[in-house]
Order: sequence, then structure tokens, then C-alpha cells
Amino acid sequence: MKKVLTMALMAALMMGMTSCLGGDESDNITRSSIYMYNMVVNSDKPSESLGLTNVLTSFEVNYSKPCISATITVMVDNGLQAKFSTGELKMTAGTDAYTFSSSSITSTSGVSIKNFKGKFDPTVGMISYDFDVNDVYHVYSTASYAYNFVTMNVYNGKGGELLYTTDEVAFGFIPTAGEEGCSFAISGFKLSDTSTVMSSLSYKDLTYEMVPGSGFTVKGTDLANVQGYTAYDIKDLKGEVSAQGQRGTVSFTMGDKYVEITGTMFYLN
Repeated sequence: MKKVLTMALMAALMMGMTSCLGGDESDNITRSSIYMYNMVVNSDKPSESLGLTNVLTSFEVNYSKPCISATITVMVDNGLQAKFSTGELKMTAGTDAYTFSSSSITSTSGVSIKNFKGKFDPTVGMISYDFDVNDVYHVYSTASYAYNFVTMNVYNGKGGELLYTTDEVAFGFIPTAGEEGCSFAISGFKLSDTSTVMSSLSYKDLTYEMVPGSGFTVKGTDLANVQGYTAYDIKDLKGEVSAQGQRGTVSFTMGDKYVEITGTMFYLN
């Protein structure tokens, strides 16, 4: 059940991603090009926001070995560019995802790349990684801000009685890099045990604001459901992406109900 919900959400988030798949069946190779979101932290000025960028990145995953390789370009700060290919990195199966890492990678743009490490969960289509540039900047990259491992609580009003709780939902934010606009999507949503399950609900005209070193906050006042289901219009949305994108929270009012959802990008056991 959960996989159906997460795949529905990822379909809604595909506006920020392109994928070109192909490969050799004998080696079980997948090649993809994904618009990765990038957040940068300057360790010399940790309270300074460097904004959010969105850059096409190429990946190759060989499940037979198993290994992953990527060709990455990130504009770090004031014209400083990090451009490099990781080469083949061994993927190790963990409790929540495949992990991969390299202590040092040669850059083709004249910068130092160190402490490269990442996670890849093919079951929900999520990949993220981070690395140091010139021992000053730390770059956090992720394919999307989608949260598939969640808890949702529904109340009869803000601060009111808990009416319903579930983990069979997923949600995500789709910020526009370099601007302040943001969209919001929910998959597998319902307000009670007896309500109809809505496979995909989405909303636009939200705004986001960067939180240096952590992520960003999201807000929206009166949000009409894009699919036209007026009963699912929402008010007073407040969201937060934290832990450099790994965690997400959102709350809003829908009709006479108050909804809170918390989630993580990768499974936490």
C-alpha cells in the first residue's frame, strides 16, 4: 500500500525532475538525469543564506556490482563552481537505503571536493548527497523534498481533540529555485477511517524562505485545490524543511479540521 502512495506522490513531483532511462539488462544498469536541488552552507558565514539552486545531474546505477556514479555541477557562491564526476562508488545496503561515499574527489573546476556521501532508496525514487568544497562550503543536494515515511494527525480544531491518525500518506514541497514560489502535494489523503482516499492533491501559490544551515519554511493562506475539489481547499498552511532536507513538517486547516503531518525522506527504524 505504501509503495502505491509514494509512487503517486513522486508522479506529482515530476515537474521538477526528468529521467532518461536505459542500459544493459545483463548488468542491470539504469541511467538518469535529474534536476537536483542544492543548498549551500558557508562555514565562515553560517547565518548567511545562499539560496536554493536546481541543476541537472547525471547518474548511472549498476545494481549488479552494485555501484553508482554521478556527474555533478553546482554553483557554490559568487561565481565559484564545483564541477566533478564521482567515478564508480560502491553502494552498501543499509537499514534505510543504499549508502555511498568518497573521502576525496578530483574536480574539473579547480576546487577541492571532500567528504562526499549519499543515500539512494530506489523503492521511493529518492537520492540525496552532500560534500565539502574548499573546506569552507558544504553542499546538500536532493532529488526532491518528498516525505514518504510520515505520521498524520487530524484534530477537531487547532489544539483540539485527536480524531484520526495514519501513516498511509505522503507529502512534498516543490520550491522554485532562485525565486520564492512553492507548491505542495499530498498523496493518499483522507480525514478519517471512513473518508474517501484522495490519491493526489496539490496546491500552488505558496511561498518559501530559506533557513541557513537547515532548510526552509513554507507558508500559504488561502489555497485552492488544483484538482478542483473545493472540499479539500486549505487555509493557514505552515511547513518546514529541516535537517538539510531530510525532515519535513506541515500543518493546515481543512474545513473544520486541523491537520499535522511530520515525515522523513528516508525510512527511520
